[in-house]
Amino acid sequence: MDANRRLDLDLSGVGSASGGVYEDVRVEGVGKVHGDIQCNRCDVQGVSEIAGSVRANSVVIRGKAKVMGDVTADRVRVEGMTHVSGTCNGQQKVDVRGKVSIGRDIVGDVIVIDGMNRVEGDCRGTNVNIRGRTRIAGGLFAEDVLLEGAATIGGSCESETFRCDGSFSIEGLLNSGRVLIRLERNSTVTEIGGGEIRVERGRGSGFLSRNRRLKVDVIEGDDIYLEHTTAKIVRGNHVTLGPAAEVDRVEYRSQFRKLGGGKAGEAKQV
Repeated sequence: MDANRRLDLDLSGVGSASGGVYEDVRVEGVGKVHGDIQCNRCDVQGVSEIAGSVRANSVVIRGKAKVMGDVTADRVRVEGMTHVSGTCNGQQKVDVRGKVSIGRDIVGDVIVIDGMNRVEGDCRGTNVNIRGRTRIAGGLFAEDVLLEGAATIGGSCESETFRCDGSFSIEGLLNSGRVLIRLERNSTVTEIGGGEIRVERGRGSGFLSRNRRLKVDVIEGDDIYLEHTTAKIVRGNHVTLGPAAEVDRVEYRSQFRKLGGGKAGEAKQV
């Protein structure tokens, strides 16, 4: 036996243990760990509770487990009805699925959020994919954002590319180099800024999809194409209003077009 090897913590059923430094940690059933954990691998499931933070290479948390601190690892997977009261930080990947609540920020290189989840802080990553129905109380900051469900963002969204095949509500600014929105439900945002901005009607059918629209106060970009959009002001170099686009005022530098019944209250070349 390697004298330098750390001990494992294996807690199952009903019981408790102290936090500390371990090799591998497995907590199942209604077990509770008092204090912070540092280990190689951590697997927590059931209605278990970690009364502290977790730092490991790999973390998997599922069921109705609770972590009353931060979770930090190379790879983090959180499932079920789990609650993490602190920040969830996965340096390589964070995978959140189910009905999970994160008390502070979620941070990672690759972030996948699927289900009916809530993040009380910011979401910060390189590649962020949001499916299902997710509420982010703070802002969303990434290089590449893909929304495939319904997302509510309490702050602003900043990225290099923003793609949406669903719906969103962004209380702040959507700022991205390239914005591609395919509307599947009604969506709202205060302001959109970017280089290329394209809003199209999605392919979905059904009652909720018939009158889907994007409502926005101001859009500013270089190359702008809008369908099924209601906006107060649109400013851009090349501006095209497509089917069901309604804009109070258009300010354009090079070109302005109306296609398929697009409407502008006034249009001015500046």
